[in-house]
Amino acid sequence: MAFVFPRDALFLIAGPCVLESDELNVRVGEHLARLAERVPGGIVYKASFDKANRSNPGAARGPGIDEGLAALDRVRR
Repeated sequence: MAFVFPRDALFLIAGPCVLESDELNVRVGEHLARLAERVPGGIVYKASFDKANRSNPGAARGPGIDEGLAALDRVRR
């Protein structure tokens, strides 16, 4: 299902930089859902499942595509 943003309303893209624990991901999603009631154009939850653009090659990259998509689905539900 595609969502079309209104051209005349502010919208927000927000979320953790990289997917973390389900507890944190859902807590952020719930907070953003409550905040969305006050953002005229809505909110897009955004979190990376593979954050490859790090300056430190040893830094955590995220859970990967399969686990990451499952985590995002849990936030959506």
